[in-house]
Amino acid sequence: MKIISYVLLVSTVMMGGGLALAQSQAYSDYTTIDFDDKQCRTIEDDNPIVKQYPSFANYQVNHVAGDNGAQLSVSYGEHGIYVPIMPLGSSLGKKAEWRYRMVGNKRQYHGLIFRTFKMRDEDYINSNFDAPRIEELVVVRLNKEKTCILDILPVGKDVNKKARQLADDMNAICSLEYN
Repeated sequence: MKIISYVLLVSTVMMGGGLALAQSQAYSDYTTIDFDDKQCRTIEDDNPIVKQYPSFANYQVNHVAGDNGAQLSVSYGEHGIYVPIMPLGSSLGKKAEWRYRMVGNKRQYHGLIFRTFKMRDEDYINSNFDAPRIEELVVVRLNKEKTCILDILPVGKDVNKKARQLADDMNAICSLEYN
């Protein structure tokens, strides 16, 4: 009788631990950050041009492009950050990856990853517009009014995996702040 009770207890603990582990698994949703996407609404058409993407999980993402370069803003209510994508001639990838965990039946978003293609200043100055761009992944911690940049990773081997691990690390410290 004691052996059966012990086996049941161990099985229950192992199953419960598996459920806790499954609950902490992170997932991804994707949205567009394509400047030319039809879902993207122009809210300023002068210099700078401001494009607003459909809000997602109560976050608003805007793409600002002008004579001084480009940036992406991520805001939650009145609080937000600006991610510079400078200099001129630089661009964004076409999609954003939103990292989340399931908490009960709800998605709790904790990270945002997007790709940038930066033009070197000297290439812009020399009108070398066909020069290769510097490709990077920007990793953002989503935490409502405490949203911040965790890191900007140069593209290389396993960079997508590294970016997801960083976004999913709840102990990661904000390294860059552009408020």
